[in-house]
Amino acid sequence: MKLLIALSLIVFNYTYIFSKDKVPAIIVKNAVKKTGIIFFNGTLKEAIEKAKKEGKMVFIDSYTDWCGPCKHMKMNIFPDENFSKFINENYVPMAINIEKGEGPKIKIKYPHYTFPTLLFIKNDGKLKNKFVGLPTYGAQELLNFAKLASKQSNKVL
Repeated sequence: MKLLIALSLIVFNYTYIFSKDKVPAIIVKNAVKKTGIIFFNGTLKEAIEKAKKEGKMVFIDSYTDWCGPCKHMKMNIFPDENFSKFINENYVPMAINIEKGEGPKIKIKYPHYTFPTLLFIKNDGKLKNKFVGLPTYGAQELLNFAKLASKQSNKVL
C-alpha cells in the first residue's frame, strides 16, 4: 500500500511539474541564456509564401501544452546559439500547438502522433523530413539534421 501511495505521488508530481508551463528545477538550472529561434507569427500558408520569397524552407515545432519533452526542447535546445542561428537564417520557423488553432489541420496534413515532432517543409508545402522526440545528442544533433534537411531537393531524407 505504501508503495502504491509513493508511486501515485511520483506520478502526480511528474504530471504537475510538466504541466502549466513549469519545468523541473534541473532543467532551469542547466539552461543558459542564448539567442533563440525567432518564430514566425502567422498561418502555415503565410509561412510557405514567406519561405518562397526568401528562398527558405519552413521549420515547424509541433508541440502540445502537456508535453514535458516539448518544454525541455524549448528551454534547452531552441536557445542554442548555433542551432537557432542556422534555423533563423535558413528556415521560416513556426511553433504550433497541434491541439489548438491551425494545429489539428497541420497534424492531418503532415501526420504525426509523437511529441515533440519537428517538421521540415519545402517551400512548395511538401514535407521534406521530420524529427521525432528529443535529440539524444542535444542541439548539435538537430543542427546536423536541419542542415541535411535544408538542402532543397526532391529526395526525402
